[in-house]
Amino acid sequence: MEISLSKIYIEQELAKASWETCLLHLVPSWTQKGTKLSNLDWSRNQSIDKDTIKKVPSWSQKSTELIHKKIRYIIAILSLIGESMTLEDIMTAVGYANKKTFWDNYVKPLEQLQWIEKTNPQNPTAPDQKYKLTLIGKMFLGNQE
Repeated sequence: MEISLSKIYIEQELAKASWETCLLHLVPSWTQKGTKLSNLDWSRNQSIDKDTIKKVPSWSQKSTELIHKKIRYIIAILSLIGESMTLEDIMTAVGYANKKTFWDNYVKPLEQLQWIEKTNPQNPTAPDQKYKLTLIGKMFLGNQE
């Protein structure tokens, strides 16, 4: 994952920051942009304000619990595929078992947004098909315009 994340455009000060500092900075941006994308079905109940997030008891110990489950999957997928991966490897890495649901809820919408792409688009059902993060996906993940 470290190699994948090293390919994401992120502000210099965040590159050396702790995970909780990165989350505190990036979650509001992801939520503001994500809620505008209907095909992702991004939760509108996600806390988006840094001060609101900080008010949650023990947020620094449980910062990932502040992110809704579906959003955690989306961010995990995007974070993992800075290096290309097979669908099965992505599912294993994020702990997802149902291939059809994973495809319908995550892969298909992320492909439609052009945040991820197949490494072999000419042969979409190739047994060695992999997925990788696109420039648009990198920009979203790193809070770039």
